[in-house]
Amino acid sequence: ASAFLARSSMLFGSNIWADDTWSMAAASGHCLDIRLDGMVPGETYSDPPGRAPAASYLKYLQPLPGVNLWRVASDSFAQENHPPLFFLLLYLWMKLFGYTFSAARALSLIFALAAMPVLFFLARRMAGETAAYIACLLYALTPLQTQLSLQVRGYTLTCLLVLVTAFLTFELLEQGPDRRKQQSLIWLGVVGMMTHYYFAIYSLLQGLALLTQRRLFRTAVWVGVIWTPVLGALAYYYLVQPAAFAQPWMHDPWGGWLLLLNACAALTDL
Repeated sequence: ASAFLARSSMLFGSNIWADDTWSMAAASGHCLDIRLDGMVPGETYSDPPGRAPAASYLKYLQPLPGVNLWRVASDSFAQENHPPLFFLLLYLWMKLFGYTFSAARALSLIFALAAMPVLFFLARRMAGETAAYIACLLYALTPLQTQLSLQVRGYTLTCLLVLVTAFLTFELLEQGPDRRKQQSLIWLGVVGMMTHYYFAIYSLLQGLALLTQRRLFRTAVWVGVIWTPVLGALAYYYLVQPAAFAQPWMHDPWGGWLLLLNACAALTDL
């Protein structure tokens, strides 16, 4: 119903958010005026500079000649302050279904819809069927979630992966060691870390939850052995990322505290 209303009101084509343009530019081989050596004082991420009609961004929809997965990864490294996995998936998706906002937003919407049955089963296991229906209703009608479901960003994929890994963690806690569930948790956790840097918070909490039961100690060790170097590599990736250093707020005295506040806000989402 939400998808039908969005389509009939032309939400798919009439509103273009800045984040949409960033994602499309990274996945189509464009890099929005980002230099690998950072920005000079006074430069911004806007291209064209200042306020501009949405039509001026349409050039970023068309893929540049020779764009490939490596080019998308390098553009994401220079332009985005998130890991590159979503932009690589977006590139492959648009290569199949076309470089349009409708096609790109469909990918986010699919992840959002896929999260709903996972949420239902997780909530039903934890709090009963009535709570599961209420949770899904709130999920479908929450304004922020609805907006993110139509944005060309990796947020809905992150949401889906958080729910799936939380469900697997809960299954292990309830039923004990299971090799297939352990492997699924490990590799889906890696995928989540490669999608959004806040996913590391959920991975940490899930690992700590596994440590609360002695029978899951070996499982927790295996999870930690694989997740820790991945987190270390991503931490290094983020620390040397030009996009992070080029953003003015990173050099503001309050920048670090704002980042910590955002991380605490993400923690409450769990």
